[in-house]
Amino acid sequence: MGYLVSASFVRSEADFGALSTLPASIAWRVYRLPQQAGFIIDIFSADREQKWPFTSLPPMKDIPPELPAELDDLSRLYAGLAKVGLANTFKRGLINLNLELSRLLAQPVCSLASDDDILDFVCISNNGKLEKLRAHCADLELLRDTKGLFVQPFKPEHKADVESLTDPLTDLEVLAATASDATIKPRDKAWVPRLHRVAIEEATAFLGTKDAPIGLGTFDPEDIELETVAASSSRVAQSAANAPQPAPVAVVGQQGSSHGKRWWEFWKR
Repeated sequence: MGYLVSASFVRSEADFGALSTLPASIAWRVYRLPQQAGFIIDIFSADREQKWPFTSLPPMKDIPPELPAELDDLSRLYAGLAKVGLANTFKRGLINLNLELSRLLAQPVCSLASDDDILDFVCISNNGKLEKLRAHCADLELLRDTKGLFVQPFKPEHKADVESLTDPLTDLEVLAATASDATIKPRDKAWVPRLHRVAIEEATAFLGTKDAPIGLGTFDPEDIELETVAASSSRVAQSAANAPQPAPVAVVGQQGSSHGKRWWEFWKR
């Protein structure tokens, strides 16, 4: 999983102290993006130092793997992907985390995880409701938006490529038998070999920027110093991301009835 980039974006200022209600296993740090493009949230394990920001997947041990009932179509898609050996490309925990971030911050949140191997996954939620999911999974591209749930299989660039593939093309019949909600399109679209392709396209569209943020799409990202806006109270979260930094702004999470249930209870059926 080389060149992994994992982060969440919001467009405007928020009560970032609300993130204090996340489980204690999760540490977080909020940075301001340059040129007033918005804010970026780095989420990492509270028991491990984060030497470089945005380079590890969020810890998932306290995040429910099961999706909420209103996303049963995605649960069936995941089951279908598992049958064809692609379960690891579909991050249900990241979807649940993204839903909760958007609920706590009361605005749209774009969360992504992308590397140079099999992972290129983006989800966008607003106030706890999933608005868009897009992912590149092996020879498939997945899309769930207001129009429905779609699976676009990629075709090999040349016919000879099929015989030389280390991994066979996904069996679409097996996938369709379980992912009954998905519209599976013909295998007539060529794959575009670009590092972090889906993450770049969705992040720039979400932020309304031309250039990809935080080193997406390159093996040699530009060294840009980001301003820390807020951070969780753990010692690890307050340590420097990649260099000594001023102490983070103190934030206080909203407690009590304003959030109702504890966040992980929202996924209990």
